[in-house]
Amino acid sequence: MQFVYLIEGKDKKVLDAVLVADPYEKGSSFVTAGYTLKDSAALGLTAGNYVLSFKSEVEAHADKLKERLKEVASLKELHGDDKQNVVKQLDDEEASAGAGFGSIFG
Repeated sequence: MQFVYLIEGKDKKVLDAVLVADPYEKGSSFVTAGYTLKDSAALGLTAGNYVLSFKSEVEAHADKLKERLKEVASLKELHGDDKQNVVKQLDDEEASAGAGFGSIFG
């Protein structure tokens, strides 16, 4: 399961605190789960915001991560075309980065 959220720029400090909280707590830590945080304008969305994306195959872990995000007042989950477009762009960037890195060590 992949989750994609839009956060207003004014809540960036709160978001940063949530993302680094309890870094070694299994199942409810963004540090161990992994995430992507990007400027919204870089993904074709309204500038001045941030996009947070993370994946979790374990529903209980996803629920814990989503619960932590409730501290961020402006949190809005993306759905439909907006979510699909963001996920595609992130996947494309990851594939390009992997290909570039592979060519370095060929």
